[in-house]
Amino acid sequence: MRRAILKPLKRPRLPSAPRLTARQWASRLGAMLLLLGVILLAKEGVIDPILDSVNQSREEIADAATRLSRIKAIAATKPELEAQAAKMMSDIGQSDAFMRADTEALAGAALQERLRTLTSAQGISLGAIQWAAGKTDSGLGRISVRVQITATLGPLYALLGSVESTMPLLFIDDIDIQATAGGDPGQPVQDGPLSVTFDCYGYWLGPENAPAKP
Repeated sequence: MRRAILKPLKRPRLPSAPRLTARQWASRLGAMLLLLGVILLAKEGVIDPILDSVNQSREEIADAATRLSRIKAIAATKPELEAQAAKMMSDIGQSDAFMRADTEALAGAALQERLRTLTSAQGISLGAIQWAAGKTDSGLGRISVRVQITATLGPLYALLGSVESTMPLLFIDDIDIQATAGGDPGQPVQDGPLSVTFDCYGYWLGPENAPAKP
């Protein structure tokens, strides 16, 4: 009986790849470089602007969210602020620091009369007097009086002190002091008569203790 002998199969030879010439290599390399350039141009001209726009949108959204959070926090304090404002208005209405009059003309007349009383108490004669009215940003009415007097230094100090130390509150501004021409040249300045002009102003409230309306 004969034994069968198995012979190994021979692998078929694969066809060898054709060798590329230098010109073909250069052509393929040029195509690859061209493709790479197109990709880079697309990235710079399309992809990068889109990414920048997305990043900018994210920053704007984050900024808007922050501002919205702050606005909500401020809005939450509205009842407290309204209560504080009401209390301040009530305190103003009960304060003795403000003049009270129905109109600014009456407030101006009251201020002039008060200054006449204060100057008379110091033995000072009141000369020219002019008044003006205005309004502050807060809505309070302001009454200002321009005063001209002649007095020696002692009574002048006493007058200015009495003006700024009584209620309602008054304030001195734009003061000008000059020695009178008729004084004795040999007499000390503090003992001679002085010509004095100054502004005196205060704030007033209208009817029902509301901020004044002209």
